[in-house]
Amino acid sequence: MFGDRRGSAAAEFGILFPVLLTIMLGVVDVGWDAVEAQTARAASQSGANYAIVKGFDAAGIANAVATSTLLTGVTATPAPTNTTSGCASTAGIGACSGKQAAGTYVTVNARASFTPILHWAGTASSFSAATVVRIN
Repeated sequence: MFGDRRGSAAAEFGILFPVLLTIMLGVVDVGWDAVEAQTARAASQSGANYAIVKGFDAAGIANAVATSTLLTGVTATPAPTNTTSGCASTAGIGACSGKQAAGTYVTVNARASFTPILHWAGTASSFSAATVVRIN
């Protein structure tokens, strides 16, 4: 009944290895998802900081977004926009009410794209972030 058991560990390893490898690659992909999402947020904030210091300059803001990280594939997409007059509210930038002073706002968008190791269902291949900042 219990005959020769040589090679049983190798057979068990051969069965479990693909499962363990798939799980490990899934963990790596989820980690890179988090890194890319944070990279998009940081890039949009970097572009907003540029706008605060230098004013609205679409090319300069796009360059600040693209060069804010060592990772490739980060772009200012869609291009930065300048809302020349309005007031901030929970609904966005709109008409001023009461004694609010109108300001100039810049919206900075960033997109970070990457290729996952395994193409999982529901895994994004790009992440977007937007930052709105008042420059005066």
